[in-house]
Amino acid sequence: MLIRLIAFFACLIFAAVLPSCAADKKGKILVVVSSEHVLGLKDGKTHKTGFFMNELGVPTKTLSDAGYEIVFADPDGNAPVMDPISDSAKFFENDEQKYQSVKKFLDGLTGLKKPHRLKEFDGKGAAQFSGVFIPGGHAPMIELWRDKSLKGILRYCHRANVPTAMICHGPIAMLSSLSDPEGFIHDLERGAARADAAWQYAGYRVTVFSNAEEKPNEPGGKSNMLGGYMKFYPEDALRAAGASVSVQPAGKGHIVSDRELITGQNPSSDNELAAALIRLLEKKK
Repeated sequence: MLIRLIAFFACLIFAAVLPSCAADKKGKILVVVSSEHVLGLKDGKTHKTGFFMNELGVPTKTLSDAGYEIVFADPDGNAPVMDPISDSAKFFENDEQKYQSVKKFLDGLTGLKKPHRLKEFDGKGAAQFSGVFIPGGHAPMIELWRDKSLKGILRYCHRANVPTAMICHGPIAMLSSLSDPEGFIHDLERGAARADAAWQYAGYRVTVFSNAEEKPNEPGGKSNMLGGYMKFYPEDALRAAGASVSVQPAGKGHIVSDRELITGQNPSSDNELAAALIRLLEKKK
């Protein structure tokens, strides 16, 4: 009896001193980022990009605060790059305190500096995760849509009904689960893409960074942030592949939930997407 009491109080002490140990019991979330940071545009032009700070930081911090363990992975296992445009309080509703809090959180994530390689979790390797999250920024437009290991991960998550969330340009990663992503994009760029009836997300209701939000970033637009023209638009790509895409007016936060999938339209959707993902994770438990 005495031994049991000692063990009980020891557990209480360790739970108080090391709350992260108790938190790990909630489960792991795989956060998939891009290994690349230079987006190819039309006419040989390029644009330096990366992940968007608030789109990565707000959901991962919310998940971490809720007791989930964050595990980062990208195709090459190299440290991802943050899009410098996103390093601003304006993407945090001009709340300087929130901006600094999220920035400090990201700076302290050793896993973000040394992510796993996606191939480690291909297929059944994804079974250890309670959920998957893919943030935006233009970087996913470079290679995530055609990554074969990500295809294996998303196909497992679809079959096993694992909560999967993507925001802004992140939903373009859904195309990796097509039978031939590169062939599809090749046809899309030439105006000849056809929907894939066998695609696991065919008919899913989704949202993504809209054409109305992307085109002002091109020459002649309000910001011309890109300095060139996109090879294809994520809204057009998902619709052509067979998803049911809905978008709200530019800049307005918007999320769509359908079965295991949650998608957010833009940076303004970060808080709502994080809350929806946690609700789905808790519901699945």
